[in-house]
Amino acid sequence: MSIRPILLVAGLLAAGRAGVAQQPQRPAQPLTEHRRLEFFVGTWTLDSLEPGTTYRETCEWFAGGFHVVCRSERRSPTGTSRGLSILGYAPEEQAYTYYGIDSSGRTEPLRGRYEGGRWVFTGETRSGGRVTRSRATIEPTPNGFRFTAEEATDGAPWQTAWRGKYLRLGS
Repeated sequence: MSIRPILLVAGLLAAGRAGVAQQPQRPAQPLTEHRRLEFFVGTWTLDSLEPGTTYRETCEWFAGGFHVVCRSERRSPTGTSRGLSILGYAPEEQAYTYYGIDSSGRTEPLRGRYEGGRWVFTGETRSGGRVTRSRATIEPTPNGFRFTAEEATDGAPWQTAWRGKYLRLGS
């Protein structure tokens, strides 16, 4: 048996598999949970800022309608910081997802749920041998949402780290 027929058979088998793999599949469609993220699409600011400080965050749908991508900028007398975050929904986990980064080096992955008309995201980070749990609660209001960030380090009780109100611009 020569090597040529073996290569021919292998090539035909590979071509057959490629043909099966290239069968058109129905594109995935966003679920109700994905569409609920529409709430975040738009441009936002904060209701209370220190004098001389501005904040602006713009969120838009990413191609496909499964994720919302937000870019933020905070300018203050001490400098400018920028952030990027991605909101989504993971059907296999039945959880909302949040991944945020900023120009100070912060990385924040969170998982969340939508219950009772509000989102609650939780996560955990480790640094210097310490474990810090994070919780962010987002409660919609007529012109924006209330945001509460809480932290608990090394099993301590939750403490409010920041509380504020986001206002939708242009509404």
